[in-house]
Amino acid sequence: MDHAHTTRELRSLRAVLKEWVRLNRLLGRQWSNNGGDLPWWYNERALLSVLVGAVWREGGHAFEEFAELKHRGKQKRLGNGRVDLWFETSGGEFRAEAKYAEIPITNKAQQLRSLHELMRLAVKDAGRNPADGGDSRRLAVAFAVPYLRAGLSEEKREAQINWFLSLVEDVDHDALAWVFPSLKKLPVYNDWVCPGIVLWIKQVKRSP
Repeated sequence: MDHAHTTRELRSLRAVLKEWVRLNRLLGRQWSNNGGDLPWWYNERALLSVLVGAVWREGGHAFEEFAELKHRGKQKRLGNGRVDLWFETSGGEFRAEAKYAEIPITNKAQQLRSLHELMRLAVKDAGRNPADGGDSRRLAVAFAVPYLRAGLSEEKREAQINWFLSLVEDVDHDALAWVFPSLKKLPVYNDWVCPGIVLWIKQVKRSP
C-alpha cells in the first residue's frame, strides 16, 4: 500500500512525492529479492537521498549537506551551521532540515508522542534557516521507519501497520506520503521486520 498527498501550501511537490513513493517501492522490491535489504532501513542521510533522487527525476535540482549561516538563539543572531538540503523545482526554491526515527510498534501509548516529537525537532531546525530574500521556503522533513516483530502472522502484521498509519494524519504537515509495498520476502533484522516508511513535510514560515 502507498499514499501521497499535499495541502495547497506544497501542492507543487506532489509529483516529487509520487516519485519518492515509486522509487521506494521499486528499490524495496529489488533489494529485498536480491540481497535481503531495504532502502529505508538506514540513517537520515540515506533516507534523504531517495527524496533527492525524486527531485532530480522530476526535473529539479538539489544540493545536500552544506555550510551556511543560520539563526542562533532568541536574538536571531546568525552563526555557522549546516543545511541538510537545498532543492529547486518548478514550484520554487526550498531549504530543508530532516529528522528520522525508528519507531517500534510495541507500545501504543508512546507512538503518537514520538511522532509529534519527531516533527517538532524537524520544525525547530528548519526555523533556523534564513529565508533567502523571501524566495526560499523553509521545510521540515520527517521520516518515520516503523518496525515490528518478525514472527507475527501476515494478518496481524497488516493490522499493526494499519493501526500505525491511522496515527500519521495527526502529525502536523503540508505533505504526507508512505510506502508499505507487498514484498515476496521481508528482510529480518535481529528478529524485527521493517515493512515501510512514512514521510511528512511541513512548511515553516518563520523562525521559532
